Amino acid sequence: MSNRTFSVLGLFDSSKELMDAIPVVKAKVSGHLDAYTPYPIHGIEQALGLKRSPVGGMVFIMGLIGAISAMAFELWTQGVDYPVITAGKPLFSWEAFVPIMFEVTVLFACFTSGLGMLFLLNRLPFFRQSFSRASRRAWACCSS
Repeated sequence: MSNRTFSVLGLFDSSKELMDAIPVVKAKVSGHLDAYTPYPIHGIEQALGLKRSPVGGMVFIMGLIGAISAMAFELWTQGVDYPVITAGKPLFSWEAFVPIMFEVTVLFACFTSGLGMLFLLNRLPFFRQSFSRASRRAWACCSS
């Protein structure tokens, strides 16, 4: 039976104590380091060495795909499948397509954001019992 430490959890009373403890814990523990706070703390990402989240890029690309697919669908519907000339306007009058393009862009972006966060990027806390205070009035730093 090995006496190895698999994880470390520290609860702090202030954000300053947490920010002071992060470099100390990071130097002593080789592994992934997380911090849980009741509100955002400026500079904590750099202290923990976290990379920028890919959610913004995913949302932008899927929003762009949504806008292009909405434009293509409306162009096909208006110009090929059911061409109706209304008030002498051309078949491809993009100004009328803007509200639908906007809505489909938002739809694709929102689903990508929600599903990407839920299934790809979120990790549940390892110390569930100890984290009951971390989201309300305490600051936590853990390593796993």
